[in-house]
Amino acid sequence: MEERVLFDYEILYVKEGRLKVTVEDDVYLGEPGDLFFFRPRQRHSIRKIGTDLVRQPHLHFDLLYQEDSPDVKVSFKKLENITTDEMKWFRNDDIEQLTLPLASHIHLRHHLAIEKLLFEIIREFQMKLPFYELNMKGLFIQLFTALLRENYWNRNPHLLSNLNELEQVRIFLKHNIGQKVTLDELAKISGISKYYLITLLIKHLG
Repeated sequence: MEERVLFDYEILYVKEGRLKVTVEDDVYLGEPGDLFFFRPRQRHSIRKIGTDLVRQPHLHFDLLYQEDSPDVKVSFKKLENITTDEMKWFRNDDIEQLTLPLASHIHLRHHLAIEKLLFEIIREFQMKLPFYELNMKGLFIQLFTALLRENYWNRNPHLLSNLNELEQVRIFLKHNIGQKVTLDELAKISGISKYYLITLLIKHLG
């Protein structure tokens, strides 16, 4: 995908394959489990690396719903090619005002829990069951909170604790209630040995 700018925000998750992603003048390598965050008006391009299949599920969103939100399209244009009528669709980058701005590229430490949330949002949008909008908003708040935490731990690795790992386990279990989950899976999600994980689960989650 050649250089473009978006009117709103996009979260892009690398499920399979490898990508070269350029955001403004910074170049990133996207591996499976990585996530990219694109802002309104931010120049970016995406190129596939190698011949392997690439899967990159993604979400476009307004931070706050506006009257023209249903009309805003996904842009594939450079800024200089945006029409006068389209200029009104650009959103303010309110996320930039956060105390700790969200990075353009996040190497997710706990990608399975976030991946599960992402696919649930996409499934809700595709199926459009009654009250799907309400459920999508709730799921998105969980997803965005998880991303903010990942961003925080990436920027403050000295503050890492097992509580963050346990929270990822809790989220994963919550969204796999009807499925059999093994201790080996939970150890993989958390990055903690399964024997120590048992001790932590009993201590902190009962």
